[in-house]
Amino acid sequence: MYEKVIIPVDGSEPSKEAVKQGLELAKAAGAKVLALYVMDTTAFASIPPDSLTTDIYSLLNKEGHETVNYVVREGKRIGVYVETKIVEGVPSEQIIKNSGRNDLIVLGTKGRTGLEKILLGSVAENVVHHASCPVMVVRKSD
Repeated sequence: MYEKVIIPVDGSEPSKEAVKQGLELAKAAGAKVLALYVMDTTAFASIPPDSLTTDIYSLLNKEGHETVNYVVREGKRIGVYVETKIVEGVPSEQIIKNSGRNDLIVLGTKGRTGLEKILLGSVAENVVHHASCPVMVVRKSD
C-alpha cells in the first residue's frame, strides 16, 4: 500500500516517536522513507545578513544534518532505506510541498514551535489539512 513514506523531523521528542512508528510502518510495508528537515528561517528572514544570522544558519544546518542522520541510523538498524532532504522555509509549507511524491506522511503532534495548540501543533494541523497524501499524526508516548 505504501511505497514511500515521508517523516518530517525536527529532533523533538514527538518527532522521535514519529520516526520510530514511521520506520516500523515502512518496514512492514516494504516502503522507502524520506527524512525531511526544514530549516525554519522565518524568524530571521527579515534581518539583514551578518555574522549572527550566519551563525544561526550554520547551527540550523548542523542540527538538520544530525537530525536526518539519526533517522538514517534508526532505519539501518531495522532494515529500512532512508533518503534525506534538508530544505529552508516555513515547516508546514515545505512538508506540504514535498508531500506530492509520497504515499504517507508520519509526523509528531507537537514539535518545537512556540505556538502550540491544544490537540495538534500548528505544523501538524496545517499538514493534515493541506497535504496531498494521507497523514498519520503520532502522539508522544507517556
